[in-house]
Amino acid sequence: MAHAAAHLKKARELELHSEYKALQKAREKRIRQREKAERKRQSDSNTSFLRAARAGNTDKVLEFLKNGVDIGTCNQSL
Repeated sequence: MAHAAAHLKKARELELHSEYKALQKAREKRIRQREKAERKRQSDSNTSFLRAARAGNTDKVLEFLKNGVDIGTCNQSL
């Protein structure tokens, strides 16, 4: 009887462990998705900043700089 109870307890612990791992994996995936979205937003603002600078649109350039765009931004091809 004790052996069966120990077996059931171990099975329950393994089940909880696998559920925990699944939840942890889902959490990490959400974090990666948020980070990816943030990089994309940053990239988009950098691209817009460079376009405004190339076009000579000083108002837009100043607006981007006030919002914290890195002045050292450059194309990846450089």
